[in-house]
Amino acid sequence: MKAKIQFTNRKQVLRLFKRYGQEVNKSAGALLREQGVGLAKTLIIETQPFGKGARPRKQGKGAIERDVRRAIASKSTGYALVAQKLGEGPAKRFYQLLENGDFKAAEAVLAKVGLSKAVIDQTADLKYHAAARIRGRVKRGDVRQVVRRTPSVKKAVNQVGGRSGWAKAGWYQAGSDLGPVRGVAKWISKHRAPGRGRDMTRKRKPHVLLENRVPYIKKILPSSRVRAAERLALEKFIKRMRFVVRAAERKAEQGGLA
Repeated sequence: MKAKIQFTNRKQVLRLFKRYGQEVNKSAGALLREQGVGLAKTLIIETQPFGKGARPRKQGKGAIERDVRRAIASKSTGYALVAQKLGEGPAKRFYQLLENGDFKAAEAVLAKVGLSKAVIDQTADLKYHAAARIRGRVKRGDVRQVVRRTPSVKKAVNQVGGRSGWAKAGWYQAGSDLGPVRGVAKWISKHRAPGRGRDMTRKRKPHVLLENRVPYIKKILPSSRVRAAERLALEKFIKRMRFVVRAAERKAEQGGLA
């Protein structure tokens, strides 16, 4: 997923941009890179879990762990699912089949309760969690794997729970290619997620480009939110430029009257 900072061809805005650069003593390239970093910080907030503090971290970690347990069930959870639909007798038979290693027969029981996609293994495999994800989340009841060794489920939960902030970190890495991205929490910045920032300020149409290469980013961040963030970043920058330039003009006028 890509995001871009580029000025329009409106002469008034371009004149303002040039005058602002003179006032703050910065080149056009430096100013665009700064705005690229700012856009990266906005997109970090806009990516699930929304925000950047302790609360979204907790929410994100909890949602990830919940989704793993939805996709990968322990044998006791499998027993409960069968008992709920077929009763205690079939549930006990399912459990016995699983304990005896007759996984095919146990899977046939799961199919009877609507879990035809579920397979049974000795240990948890996170590929089943990945397969069950839709727009970054796992639906309730979408069990893809039932595991005989219960501790491996907890291990998988802990492994994935530590990835909270991974999608956000793609924007952090992209912004870092353009300049320091300050004020980002450690639970986001610690990840080396795939992301790239490109400095295109020497091109005929100067701009900077942010690219978040986390594979599932489009599932959890609609492109409409990215476009809105681009517009907001540009509007805020134009407002800031006008403020600085007008302040300089007022100062010059007061100096002339003195």
